[in-house]
Amino acid sequence: MKKQRGFSLVELLVSILLAMTLLTAAYSVYFGASRVSKFQTQIARMQDNARMAMDVLAQNFRRAGFTINYNNYPIGTTVGGLASKIVPVNSTTGPDSVSLAGIPGSTVHYLTQEAAPGSRTLYLDTASGVTTTSVIALSYTHSALVNKITGTGTVELDTAVPAGSLQMKYYGPTAISHGTTTVKQPAEVVALTSTRFYIDKSDPAHPTLYQDSFPLAEDIEDLQIAYGVDINNNNVIDPGEWTSTPATYNVGGISMNATNLIYEVRITIVARTSQEDRGWESQSRTITAEDHTNNFNDKYHRFVLTRIVKCRNARAFMGGAL
Repeated sequence: MKKQRGFSLVELLVSILLAMTLLTAAYSVYFGASRVSKFQTQIARMQDNARMAMDVLAQNFRRAGFTINYNNYPIGTTVGGLASKIVPVNSTTGPDSVSLAGIPGSTVHYLTQEAAPGSRTLYLDTASGVTTTSVIALSYTHSALVNKITGTGTVELDTAVPAGSLQMKYYGPTAISHGTTTVKQPAEVVALTSTRFYIDKSDPAHPTLYQDSFPLAEDIEDLQIAYGVDINNNNVIDPGEWTSTPATYNVGGISMNATNLIYEVRITIVARTSQEDRGWESQSRTITAEDHTNNFNDKYHRFVLTRIVKCRNARAFMGGAL
């Protein structure tokens, strides 16, 4: 009979206590591993967002001024409402923004007739999207300001910006026979556009970097841009030649001299995770990017990315583009 008796109440309570202790330890290990895995994913996403945004910004800075191949690009000559190839907006209390001109538009037109050297009239299949304030690019070798539009596709170029006429011949639709008949594609014409990059903080939980009206990358807190102005014209940006507020003539707005033009830009992006890490204590941190200092006291992880980009098309010399 003694061998068949069960556990005593004390033994049962001790067993339950041991089981609960083991389950609590297992849950703590699982919860900790799950939290670490979750924030590793968030950190990876944060870094991907920053790198993707940086790639897009770098590409657009390299293309700023693309096909704007004449020197006198003065105030009053606009590309998508801009008066220069680069329009910086600096802020010491928040993110910078920038607008870049010379990015080809999405609408492509074609010549319906050949355009001879010296001509200032283009005949297009349609002039849709082209206005009398448009700067057009012709086969990516010539750019000009539109002065007049007649009918649905006759475009007259301005006589003053640039010199007023084409420098070479551009083909319309042409049939070419080399044993078999083929059709040569006519020259393309596009209206150059501009694009603006800025950070929208209307949703404080998710500040977003925008390209025009389209969200480019979420959880981007700060964008700071410094401009390398080649003051001594040695094709190298020295430490003292970086500025957050370049003068108008540095961005091609008034003077297109061989000196004092933007040669490089230094872009800094501050990104953060989409959620706070509740396993952290709130931390006071300071991140300084160019002339803006960010003070934080929260539980977000952050990532700072900086890149120097050469502005290939924004720098021009008298007599042609570089």
